[in-house]
Amino acid sequence: MLLVTESDIATLIANAWRPPHLTARKFVRAWGSGNLPVLYECDAGQWVVKAPRTDRPAVARNLVAEQVVSRLGVTLGAAVPEPAIVDVPREVAPATMVPGPAHGSRYIPGLGPFRKLPGGGWPSPGPHVFATAPLRRLALLHEWVWVQDHELHAGAGNVFGVDYEAAFGSRPWSLASLRLTVRRRLWLAPFSDNQSAPPTQDDLAALQAMSDETVAAAVAACPDEWGASSEERAAVVEYLLLRRDWLVSTVIPQPAPVRVHDEPWPLQPWMPEWGSQSLSA
Repeated sequence: MLLVTESDIATLIANAWRPPHLTARKFVRAWGSGNLPVLYECDAGQWVVKAPRTDRPAVARNLVAEQVVSRLGVTLGAAVPEPAIVDVPREVAPATMVPGPAHGSRYIPGLGPFRKLPGGGWPSPGPHVFATAPLRRLALLHEWVWVQDHELHAGAGNVFGVDYEAAFGSRPWSLASLRLTVRRRLWLAPFSDNQSAPPTQDDLAALQAMSDETVAAAVAACPDEWGASSEERAAVVEYLLLRRDWLVSTVIPQPAPVRVHDEPWPLQPWMPEWGSQSLSA
C-alpha cells in the first residue's frame, strides 16, 4: 500500500535537493541519431547532451524520463552513465537546439551498440556480464520504470543502459501512459538475446532502500523548461513509488533456468502472473 498522500508527494518534491548545473563550454561533435545528442566540454569533463529542440517540441518531455531514470539507476547501482543537468549557452547551441538546461550523460569513450555479431558471437565483454550486479539491477530498473525499448551500449569494458526517452510506458510519456502501465507487468529479464539473470535478494533490498525522498529528488531535478507540470511530476513520483513497493513485495527470486540464445523467454516462477496482486492493494 502506498502510505504517502498527494499532499505528502507535493511536499517531498518541494523540499527535494536540486543538483547544481554544469555549463557547456565547447562544442566537440554531434550525432545524427534520435534526439541529435551533442558532445560538449563542460565544467567537469565531457558530457553527451540532449536538449529541447525547435523542430521537435516533444523531445523536452523525453528529457524528464531520461534524467529521472538515469538518476534512479545510479542510486540503485545499475549500469547507467552518470547524469547531470547541463546549461547550454546560445553561442554553442546548434540551430535546432533550444539553449538552456539540457539532459547530460557523462561521456564514456568508445561506447557503442552491444549486439550479437554477424557470425553469432558476442562483442567484448561477452554475455557473461549480464550475471553481474550492475546488469541485474539494470534489468530491475527497466522493470521498475517500464522502459519500452532497451538500448544497451558497450564501452570501457562494460555494458550500459542508455536512452530512456521511452520510459513510463510511452514516448513521450503522459498521464495516460502512467495510468495505463502502472499495473502492468513488463518483464524482469528484458534483454531477450542474452543471459540476463534474475534479481537477487540484495538487488531487491537495494530497490527497497530507494527512499521516497530519493525518488522525489530525481523528479524534482528536472527543470521547468522541460514542460512537466506539478500534477505530472507528482504523478511520476506516485507511479514510481507504487511500482517500487509492488516489485519488492511480490518478486521472490529463484535460481534462473538455463537459457538458450534467441529462444522466447518463458514466464519464470519468480514472475507472478499480472493481476495476482494489485499495485495499490
